[in-house]
Amino acid sequence: MTESGRLGTVPLSARLFPFIALLLLGFCLAIILMLDSMPDPQLLASAVAVDITLTLSLAWFLMVARPMRLPLVNTLVFFVATVLVAESLLPAEGRGVLGWISLLAVPAELALVWAALNSVRGFLKALRSGREGDARRLDMLMAFHQSMEAVAGRSVVSRILASELAMLYYAFSPTLKDEDLVLGDGRFSYNRLNDYQSLVLSISILMLFEMVGVHLLVHHFWGAWPAWIITGLSFYGFLWLRADSVASIRRPIEVREEGLLLRCGLRWTVEVPWQQIAGIEFFDPEQAELPAGTLRMLLNGKGNCLLRLGDAVNVEGSYGIRRRASVLYLSVDELPAFSESLSRACAEQA
Repeated sequence: MTESGRLGTVPLSARLFPFIALLLLGFCLAIILMLDSMPDPQLLASAVAVDITLTLSLAWFLMVARPMRLPLVNTLVFFVATVLVAESLLPAEGRGVLGWISLLAVPAELALVWAALNSVRGFLKALRSGREGDARRLDMLMAFHQSMEAVAGRSVVSRILASELAMLYYAFSPTLKDEDLVLGDGRFSYNRLNDYQSLVLSISILMLFEMVGVHLLVHHFWGAWPAWIITGLSFYGFLWLRADSVASIRRPIEVREEGLLLRCGLRWTVEVPWQQIAGIEFFDPEQAELPAGTLRMLLNGKGNCLLRLGDAVNVEGSYGIRRRASVLYLSVDELPAFSESLSRACAEQA
C-alpha cells in the first residue's frame, strides 16, 4: 500500500465517501418507506436496488478502493454487503431487479471464498518461513503481524487480526517451567519487578468466581442474552489477561545487532536503532515526574528507568494502536546488567 493509503493520509474522496453513502442510503430508505403511496412502486424499487448495490459499489471503487490502491477483494466484499443491505431493506414483493443483481453476487461470493483460501495459505506459508528463518525463539505476535501484512498489506484491519490471533495463541499456551525462564545473553525480563504473574493470577481467580454470580444476576433482571453477552466479554477479558501474562515471559527485551527490541506483553513493541538511542537513566518515580512525550511501556506498577531517544519513534500497540514517543518509561528486572549491555552495544556501534 502506498503512503496515500495509510492511516493519516487518507485521500479526500475516501473521507467524503461515508457522507455520500449515508446520504444515498437515507434517500433510498425514504423512498422505500413511501413505496406503497407512489405510482409504479416496482420501478422505484428496482431503481433503489440499483442505487444501493451497483451505484454505491461503483462509488466505493472510484472514491476509496482505487485512490487507496486497495485489492479488488475489498470491492467484492463491499458489493456483497450492499446486496445484503438491499435485501434487508426492500420488501419481498417489491425487490424488482434485485433478484438479478443477487445473481451477480454469487460469483463474487465464490471469488471471496477463493481469496480467503489463498490468504490462509499465504498466511501459513509466511508464518512457516518466519519459523524457519529465525533461529531464536519466535515472537508469535511479530510473526502474526508479518504474516498478515504479507497477505493483506499494512492496515488497521490486518494489525487487529494479528493481535487477536496472537492473543489466542498466548492464552492457550502452556505455563512455562523454570528452565524455560533462562533467557541467555542479550535478553532481559521485565515481568518480575512488579510481580505481574501473581497479580494476573489473583484477578483471574476472582473473575472466574464473579462471572457465575454476575451471569445469574443479569439473567434474573435483564434476561438471557444480556447475561451471556456480559459473560462472553468477561471470559474474553480473562483470556486476554492470561495471554498478556504469558507473553510478558515469552517476549523479553532483546539487545540485537541491529538495535534494541523492546516488548511489553501483548501491549507494545518497538525496535529502536542504535543511532536513535540518546541514553538510559535510572528513574525514581517517587522523586521525579515523567518528562513530556513519554510512553509508559509497563505491565503494571512503576518503572525503574527512562530510555531517551534522539528522535521520536512509532511504537506498535495492540489492535492497530500506535503511539509516537521520544522517551520510553521501562521496567527491567536486571537493570544494571541491561544498562551495561546497552552501553556496550551503543559503544560498538559508534
